[in-house]
Amino acid sequence: MKRILDTKRILFIVTFIICSIGGTSTSGQTSKSVSFVGVWQKFDLLHAAAVKQDPASGAVYLDTNGLRPGSAFKILNDENDFTNIWISKNTAMVSGFGKYVFPTPTTYIEHTLQSLSNPQQNGQDIVFSYLFYGENCLLMSYKAGYYGTLWEVWVRVISPNPMLRIRDEMLRERR
Repeated sequence: MKRILDTKRILFIVTFIICSIGGTSTSGQTSKSVSFVGVWQKFDLLHAAAVKQDPASGAVYLDTNGLRPGSAFKILNDENDFTNIWISKNTAMVSGFGKYVFPTPTTYIEHTLQSLSNPQQNGQDIVFSYLFYGENCLLMSYKAGYYGTLWEVWVRVISPNPMLRIRDEMLRERR
C-alpha cells in the first residue's frame, strides 16, 4: 500500500509541475505537420540495434521490441522552454531546464540554463538531429565523442487529464 501511495504522490508532483509550466499547443515548431510541444517520455534502448541507421541511404530503422519506458520526461512548451524531469519509485525531480531552437528543419538545439544531473552542461548547447516516426514518436541523435552517435527515443505522453487516470487507479484498488 505504501508503494501505491508513493506512486500517487509522484504522479501528483509531476502533474503539478506540468500544469505549472503551461499549456500545450498543437502548432508545430519547425515541422509543418508535427508539433514538438507537449510532454515526452524517454524510452530506454534494450540493445544497440534498437535504432539503426543505414550508412548508405541514411534511413533509420526502429525496433520497437528493443524499447522499454524510461524514467525521464521532457516538457516542451510553445515559448521554446524545455524542462527535463526524472522520476523514480520514491522521488521526482527537475533534472534540467533551458531554451530550445530549431536552426534547421532537422536540427534541434537545447541551450541548458541549468542541469542538476550533469552540471557540466550548464550554459552549454546540446545539438541533436531529429526525425519523427508518426506524430508521437521522436528519434533524436547526438555526437558523443568517443562513443560516436547516440540515439534517444521519445514518445509523446497522451493523456487528456492525468487526474482521471489516478482516479481510475484508486477505483480499481477499492474493488
